[in-house]
Amino acid sequence: MSVDPPARSPRRYLKWSAVVVAIVAVGVAVNRWFARNSIPAIEPFNVQQFESISVKPERNAIPVFRKAAAGFVDQAAFMAAATPARQNAFPASYNAAIKDWPLASADIRAWLEANRPAMEIWKQGSRLDEALDVPPEKMTIVTDSSLWTDAARTFTRLALLEAARLTSQGHVVAAWEWYRAVLRTSRLIGMHASLIPRLIGVASQSMATEAVIPWSARPELTAADLRGALNDVLLIDAMSPPTSDCLKIEYFVASNSFGWFESQLGPGTAFFAFGGGRDRAQRSLNLIFANWLSQADRPRFQRAPIHHGEIDLFDVDPSQAVGGLSAAEIERRGLSGFFPNPLLALMVPAGFAGIEAIDREHARRAGLILVLALELSAREHAELPNDLEALVKQGYLKSIPADPFGKGEPMHYRRAEKPADGGLVWSVWTDGVDQEGKVCVSENQASTDGDKCFEVRMPPIGKRAAPSKDQKK
Repeated sequence: MSVDPPARSPRRYLKWSAVVVAIVAVGVAVNRWFARNSIPAIEPFNVQQFESISVKPERNAIPVFRKAAAGFVDQAAFMAAATPARQNAFPASYNAAIKDWPLASADIRAWLEANRPAMEIWKQGSRLDEALDVPPEKMTIVTDSSLWTDAARTFTRLALLEAARLTSQGHVVAAWEWYRAVLRTSRLIGMHASLIPRLIGVASQSMATEAVIPWSARPELTAADLRGALNDVLLIDAMSPPTSDCLKIEYFVASNSFGWFESQLGPGTAFFAFGGGRDRAQRSLNLIFANWLSQADRPRFQRAPIHHGEIDLFDVDPSQAVGGLSAAEIERRGLSGFFPNPLLALMVPAGFAGIEAIDREHARRAGLILVLALELSAREHAELPNDLEALVKQGYLKSIPADPFGKGEPMHYRRAEKPADGGLVWSVWTDGVDQEGKVCVSENQASTDGDKCFEVRMPPIGKRAAPSKDQKK
């Protein structure tokens, strides 16, 4: 015969419920105390001033870019009905056509023609001086960035094709209009923008630089042509926003996204916020960005050492750090320790990856400026100078750009022993070791051991363009 278990007293349930509630309350109280007392409340920069960015409509390239984007036919859509063999051949044919237009396949040529009207509209937008898509205070991680991730990439690829086509037909000055449009677009992409658009701008600038350098050695170009290109590049270079601007915009993206994540994760986030998790995440985020911003605009060799951990931070002396915490303490109190913060881990962007990419872009920008100035000097003086300082003495540049990966020294240069062999400009690149331009890296290679080299070519003397009217004067 079975015996029913004795009924449990309601008082027992109430007792254990009270214990659980008490434990939770203590945990919440401790977490809130930890958030308020362990992590200082700071402002990483003047947030209110920065969020008030505005651009006059008549100077804003975004509406023009959006109009052009609506007319683009991207590669995938264009090749959707093609055979697998043609689809697979498209990338290789594109890469070949960029360097030598006659190698372009029929599909490449047809794709270019299909996009020509939209390209012309986008080029008009690239002539404007500013770009602002979404105000910083409204940006989140779900803000639509397809204008940059899709349309800007499509324009860059098409414009480089068009420049290659024109160059192959001898229209080298007309080709420069498209190179200039890509370079200007690469600056507009990163203007008042977060990390993703800024990095797409870095990629566009890299692609254009790789194409412009051999273009600058074309024998059809006169000194006047090169002087115009150099002046354009100097103006475009001045459009480049400081690294800190990109990080500040990224701060708004991360900070504004806390609320979006909470709306997606449901009722549990209310307890998370009540328990101090939201406040702690925001305070930690502020410290992380303050750490990055304290060093990002400094020359690389003057920055604090890197602290590698769950996130990369600068190992700033705590007595000089904003908030008074070392990199290790910021990480311990924000991402690890007794109360790890999962929401913060989701929101922290790859800030260091952005800083590193922009550093590399600085070197490419410097290399492009110097190559154009050297090619111009060679046209007007019939030979390359012995050193870069001659470019200042000759009036082409106001100063020689520093090597971003060096110790404060200018970019490096060597003229070939035989004048007809040209010369070489290089940066010591990411490993910081000067290989004297004898070991050069490609950005497509995984290895970073070597220098970033920029070749200066001398066009054959008999094929050089006749002096322009400006030169004769």
